[in-house]
Amino acid sequence: MREKFHYEMRADQSYQFNLIHYNITKETPKKDDTPHYHQALEYVYVVKGRFTVHIDGETRILHTGEVAFVQSGQGHYYTADDDADVFVLIICKDFLNNPLLKGHCDLPTFMLLPNLKRNVMTRFLYLIMDIWSRENSIFNLGIFTTFYGLLAEDFLVMENDGDAIDFPLISILRYINEHYMEPISLKSLAKRYNYSETYFSAHFNTLMSIPLREYINRVRIQYVNAYIKSGLTKSQAAALCGYTNNSTFYRAYNKFHDEPVKDIPDISDKTEE
Repeated sequence: MREKFHYEMRADQSYQFNLIHYNITKETPKKDDTPHYHQALEYVYVVKGRFTVHIDGETRILHTGEVAFVQSGQGHYYTADDDADVFVLIICKDFLNNPLLKGHCDLPTFMLLPNLKRNVMTRFLYLIMDIWSRENSIFNLGIFTTFYGLLAEDFLVMENDGDAIDFPLISILRYINEHYMEPISLKSLAKRYNYSETYFSAHFNTLMSIPLREYINRVRIQYVNAYIKSGLTKSQAAALCGYTNNSTFYRAYNKFHDEPVKDIPDISDKTEE
């Protein structure tokens, strides 16, 4: 990692629990975090907008309804250049001795909540934010177990599937991030990593909680947005990011934007506008 990370000691204080709410706008921007790490677990939940997370050398833009999970010891920090409504929960390992939280299980680094669960999570966090007290450890344990339970119901990864532990997820994610402009498919990735397509698809979906195609589109649309901000047209940006026809680009772009794109020049022409 190029960033220099420092140890955040306060996050690891005994029975430390912190609940942070960021309402980020142009009038109330969030300053970039200093890269840091700690043994406490950290969770980021985006109520609305876009929020950039940097975890263990990987950068990803979280959209509405997404959660990021930072494990013990992972270097991380956050940046924000768009409006966003975000909750961050930090919980020290003392809480994890509770019987409710023990067991051989883990959560994926990135999760996308279903719409119904998203509404429940949002109402829950806004409610407890009004009455939360840092000093009430019993209450804080209840907050975290409820939060964790809402996630674990859909995203718990049991470690009894031994062959899944060796699945090279980080390598796969980095490859997609570096080759998003090229043709990437389940077939090509499965062949590259020496897995059957069925095995690869099942393990990727389990660990990431979203299908491979959706993840590839998320990465590509991130870069499309960046190219558009730099001055390119939508058709130029789409062509640079691996889209070879309009309909595929329409579906991907509209999934992540409130204002859908309906008509752009044919991408295959790659005509300078």
